[in-house]
Amino acid sequence: MGLKGSIQAAAKAAVLTDAADLQGLVSLSELLRQLASDATAEGSPEIAVRSNEAAELSDLIILRQVNDVDAAFRRVVEAIGACETASERADAPRREPPDPELLVAWIASCEGTIPDIEHLAVKAESQGFVGETAAEIRRRIHTLKGECGVLSLSEAQSVCHDLESLIDGAGQKFPVDAVLGVCDWMRALTLRLGQDAAADEPDTSAVRQILLAHLPPAIVAPIAAPIATAAATAVASRPASNPAPSAAAPTTGPLTDPFAGLSSIPEDQRVTMNLENADENVGDFALEAREHLANAENAVLSLEANPTDDELVNVVFRAFHTIKGVAGFLNLPRIVEVAHAAEFLLDKVRSHKVPLSAHVLELVLASSDLLGQLIGMLSGGEAPKERELRILVRRLEAACEGRALAAPGAPAARPMTKLQSDEAPTTDALASAPIAATKQTPTKTIATAKADQSVKVSTQRMDALVNLVGELVIAQLMVVQDPEVSTLHGQRVQRNLSHLGKIVRDLQETSMSLRMVTLKSTFQKMARLVRDVAAKAGKHIQLEVEGEDVELDRNVVEEIGDPLVHMIRNACDHGIEPSDERRKAGKNEIGTLRLRACHSGGSIVIEVEDDGRGLSRERILKKCLEKGLIEPTRNTNEIPDSEVFNYVFLPGFSTAEKVTDISGRGVGMDVVRRNIEALRGSVEIHSTTGKGSVFSMRLPLTMAIIDGMVVRVGQQRYIVPTLNIERSFRPTQEQLTMVLGKGELVRVRTGLLPIYRLQRIFNLNEGCEEITDGLLLILEIGKRRACVFVDEILGQQQVVIKNLGDTQPQIRGVSGGAILGDGLVALIVDVGGLLETAAGSTTQNQLI
Repeated sequence: MGLKGSIQAAAKAAVLTDAADLQGLVSLSELLRQLASDATAEGSPEIAVRSNEAAELSDLIILRQVNDVDAAFRRVVEAIGACETASERADAPRREPPDPELLVAWIASCEGTIPDIEHLAVKAESQGFVGETAAEIRRRIHTLKGECGVLSLSEAQSVCHDLESLIDGAGQKFPVDAVLGVCDWMRALTLRLGQDAAADEPDTSAVRQILLAHLPPAIVAPIAAPIATAAATAVASRPASNPAPSAAAPTTGPLTDPFAGLSSIPEDQRVTMNLENADENVGDFALEAREHLANAENAVLSLEANPTDDELVNVVFRAFHTIKGVAGFLNLPRIVEVAHAAEFLLDKVRSHKVPLSAHVLELVLASSDLLGQLIGMLSGGEAPKERELRILVRRLEAACEGRALAAPGAPAARPMTKLQSDEAPTTDALASAPIAATKQTPTKTIATAKADQSVKVSTQRMDALVNLVGELVIAQLMVVQDPEVSTLHGQRVQRNLSHLGKIVRDLQETSMSLRMVTLKSTFQKMARLVRDVAAKAGKHIQLEVEGEDVELDRNVVEEIGDPLVHMIRNACDHGIEPSDERRKAGKNEIGTLRLRACHSGGSIVIEVEDDGRGLSRERILKKCLEKGLIEPTRNTNEIPDSEVFNYVFLPGFSTAEKVTDISGRGVGMDVVRRNIEALRGSVEIHSTTGKGSVFSMRLPLTMAIIDGMVVRVGQQRYIVPTLNIERSFRPTQEQLTMVLGKGELVRVRTGLLPIYRLQRIFNLNEGCEEITDGLLLILEIGKRRACVFVDEILGQQQVVIKNLGDTQPQIRGVSGGAILGDGLVALIVDVGGLLETAAGSTTQNQLI
């Protein structure tokens, strides 16, 4: 019978049956099960699920196991109707996929634009209505709308347009929920198009309901109708509404005076662009924009010889489109204006609505020249004239209507014709004027910021460079420490070797700086997370961010996302109290969560602080006793807070009174610790009952090199990071003591520190036994301090960190290896893991 035949048979049977017809219901149930089988066989899971549900409901009606048989039968009929709709939707012709290269670029752009819009929206909500923030959100939504129109994404374009209207009429109450709802919908759209470029746009009924709830009555009617239609038909697509034309879009009416109003612009007035608050990415944009313009100009020159090549037109179009999109993101409206006008004309050409002519190519080249000047302003270049920009934009608008408009003072306009192979482009009056301008004295502009010149390099090449520089460092050390070279004491040789070492160190530091990125994007994503978790938990929480411009190794930044998410979710769900509880405690009803980053001792410290209830020491200890983590005979009053709080990092450990869909299952904090320690970092907790908690992550600046002290234990050598070494000394017998239950201790100034023997930690059968014969290194990480006993300090040097490999077991207290100057490998000590392992093993052996 096939799938369509089964649907028709079930629909016909449903019409001829009612809730009282038992025989008809039995027959309908059989037809529905056959429909489910056919749908499964033909790969239609939606129809299979609905028909199965309808068949089961029919059986319940037959057995009279439903309270309202008429309502249940109506649900069966609705399910059959939904199967018919799904079948029709599957048979409908698929949307024509957009240009692949353009689509990939747009999806990549959305991955940065959508989180930025979310961050701005949450900021607007927490700080109240801020005109500039709202305007920035509107600008980005407007740019997004234009890009969706170019990609023929009618639903997305319509949704963005409605959101624009909503923001314009929002008044003092900013529609944060609507903005975030559209962001979620756009994210679903990019995910769908990333999997299938020809896929339909997601259903807009839910997001339009959110928009409808915020819209003022004057603009509700045009949007309410599409929502009602979408809800009634339950179809994922609908005819696109007609959004209001963009301010930069060309008009279609006749221009009686195309250059009206330009006479009021002084001849020497230059274009201005305020760059005082320029985005840090403006330098990268300038570099990429110049590449796009160069590609566009090459394609235009090729079009003169081959005007029928549509792909060349697409190349030029994509160049202007990309420049417009990124310039809109960076809030560079003058560049957006010119690029948009040129892009609109090129879109008309590639859709064959406007013929490709010499005049069109002249305008494209003139647009490229003008954009080049505008982009040059970003690095302190001379600005073009305002009058020339306005003339070019109006000529581009006229060309979109099929009219060739000459610049003032140029020969009369002529109708546009198709470009012939023997027709050379005429000289553009505007071009005669981006030449006259160069002969005039430059005037002062507002372009106060100057972008750094940069180049775009693939991450693979950059990582390869860093690895090669690391190998160079190792090779340089091998040369310097070679026994034959070390015997050369000539002043010139030593000077040259020293100079070589300095160059290698500078090269290493420079190459490492290429891997550094800011925490800005990572921190911005947390604003949306805090808002969503707080809303789900029924709390009012504001996020304060500090130090988002701190730079960190790119690999480290990529890995800290998950730990931050877990800590922030826990702080919002468990740490910060509900409003009524905060009122009773005399606190502000709105909880505060602070996310900050700063440099500290050559490392980066990232802290998540809340002003909530704090960790309960008693509850943690009770849980530890229940799980057998603490001996019942042990005096819990003597256990320091740092040790108690560290128990929350154990797998499966949770003190939550109830499990929520946010947290409380005992998973997450163990992931936090494992991920951070994998980065050679550490995490600590400081908490005060009733006042709040601080979770501190200390991370290395880079994962590639380390400045370390080479120490010896017997014949083995280890590298201890110098950042964790407070001091080293040879103890006297008077400083040493043995305390029952505390183990070996050494008196340092006015306090006692525990002594951990490196030979015992790593199970070595060599090295000094008498502490007075060796050296003690005072190591610190966070608030933890202890002494580690070694035989000797061999020296200090920068080493390249090497992974021990997947085949080697994870060694607690070791973060990697390094090749020394003699070609042998030394293990790099992970101070945090080492001290924790030492404390644990000493406790078990009753040596403390």
